[in-house]
Order: sequence, then C-alpha cells, then structure tokens
Amino acid sequence: MNRTKGIAHHMVAASTVAFLVMAGSSLANKGAGQTLPTVLLKSQQMQVLPGTTVQIDAFITNVQDIGSYQLYLNAQTSDNKRLVLSSMKINKAHKTFLFGSEQVIEAIDKKGERLAVITYGMGVSVPGDEQRYLATFTFKVPKDAQGSLHVTVDTGQETMLLRASGEQMTYGVGDGVTIQVVDDSKIRNIKRGRSTR
Repeated sequence: MNRTKGIAHHMVAASTVAFLVMAGSSLANKGAGQTLPTVLLKSQQMQVLPGTTVQIDAFITNVQDIGSYQLYLNAQTSDNKRLVLSSMKINKAHKTFLFGSEQVIEAIDKKGERLAVITYGMGVSVPGDEQRYLATFTFKVPKDAQGSLHVTVDTGQETMLLRASGEQMTYGVGDGVTIQVVDDSKIRNIKRGRSTR
C-alpha cells in the first residue's frame, strides 16, 4: 500500500473487506484552532523506562459531520531517534469512542504504521468542549533512550479526516505529548517521595 495515499472508503463483499484507495493531500493547519476540527494526543504515562513501551491515545474535538479518519503519528526521542511502533488499535468499547455503537470498518496498515476507520452510520459531530476517542498507538522505547520522547500527529498526507460525504476536512492538531525517560532508580525514588536532583 502506498503510504502517500489515504484509505478513503471500505466495502464489504460477503466476509471480505476491500479497500478503495484514493490519492490524498494534507489539509492540516498545524496550530489547533477554535474553528477547526482538532486531533489531540494524550498519555497517562508521564515517565517511562528505557526498553519499555509507551501508549498514546488520540482524540478529536470540535468537528462536524465526520464519517471517517486516518491517523499516523510521529514519535522520536529528544536526540532524534525514531520510536518503533509496537501496535495500533481502535478500542471500540472506549466510553468516548467517536462513532459510539455505530457499525464501523477499521483498517490497520502495519507496514505503513497507520490506521483508518469508517462508519456506516451518519456523520458524527463533536462540540469544542468535548473530546472523543479515535485510536491507541503503542511505541517501543529504545533501550538507550535518554531525555524525553515526543509524539505528534503527522500533518502530511498520512492523516486525513473525511466528512460522511467523503470530502476531506481541514483540521488542526495539538502540541503532541512529551514524556520523560528516567532510569529505574529515579522512578523508585519518585514513588517514595524523594528528590532525584
């Protein structure tokens, strides 16, 4: 699958899922704006150990009539080492999943490190004071990692938001997630309430 193209539509024939791929271009506005749909990243891990994994959840806010989306994340250490993607998933049981209980088709492109979801239902709208869950990405932290990790939403052709009609949407992204890499002794001291300085 060509990584410069977006998964735009899915069709089911019997038990087979066929992917119709169309060329896409970036419609990202790199600063999150009040009038734009905005993709945000979150992690409950503020600190990680080298050689472990870090989980990143993607959310969306302030969007009208979204019918499908495709996501790709950039993840690297503070010294510009790229993180290896361990897994991707769409947790449809998440209490704030964008499409709720609507029937959806999901596509996981492991080689391209991206995923896509389309709903069979009507387009969904999310107000600016709410956030809805999109997907979860898990990255491997290098064994020699130091400093911090930074994960952002890719704003090239890999990330796309589409209306129910199939029209691409202009969107914004948040600042991403920064997570500190610490050694085991520092984490133990922090848990005990001791200073690590």
